[in-house]
Amino acid sequence: MGYSVAHLNGEFEKDPSLDVFGKLWRELKDADGEHQTVSVKHETEWCLSLYPSGRLMWENVEGDIAPRHMTGVSREAVMFLWRALSEGDIALIDQQAWVAGYG
Repeated sequence: MGYSVAHLNGEFEKDPSLDVFGKLWRELKDADGEHQTVSVKHETEWCLSLYPSGRLMWENVEGDIAPRHMTGVSREAVMFLWRALSEGDIALIDQQAWVAGYG
């Protein structure tokens, strides 16, 4: 199973090394009005998108499942969840304390 990442500048990478997660986190310091998120997306279309505020979105970008979010998510938690998603552990991510909607 594969995954991809979306960088702040809009570039995508397919199946990068896990080291890219730290880079994604650091990119958010340069967020502006046009570029606001970085994300990791599994090939099943489940996606975790992070905003500079620490809001983390969990959604299936091709499905009819309502999006969910958490706010104030720590760096460690984001890294853990991105890694789980890269490994296809959808169930583990789904069990987190998500709140309905985009927040």
